[in-house]
Amino acid sequence: MPGGVLVASTDPITLTTAEIGRLSVIVNANDVAVTGARPRWFLVVILVPPGTTEAVIRDLFTTVRHALACVSAHLVGGHTEVTPAVARPIVVGQMLGLAEAGRFVPTGGVLWWCANSVSPANHQSAHRTELHTRTLPHADETTKVQARLT
Repeated sequence: MPGGVLVASTDPITLTTAEIGRLSVIVNANDVAVTGARPRWFLVVILVPPGTTEAVIRDLFTTVRHALACVSAHLVGGHTEVTPAVARPIVVGQMLGLAEAGRFVPTGGVLWWCANSVSPANHQSAHRTELHTRTLPHADETTKVQARLT
């Protein structure tokens, strides 16, 4: 992509039904943001069990749109389906973003540690490791990520 790098992320939200729309946006936007890219476009797949009311689905989309506004991204597509294959709502989000030329931070080989847990004894290249912290604009503290890049 001329002038930058297109970054994509996808993650399901399966362990909770509370705020799944918001969590889907924040988790995927965070994955894009830690690469130095600005989250821009979001696609969402929503699977709900039979008997789910229209109000539940509307509320889910309301939370998705509100979370997208918080990270300045836009809903550009997706799929919604009623299926007996799920017992509770499942949301799978995909976020796309752009990293300006020279701002992309590759995440291949990222090791997720507590800030004080890396030492020469447990990581052979600890002396070459940098701590990077990225926080989404307008997001709460739960979206802050620290990664040690080798």
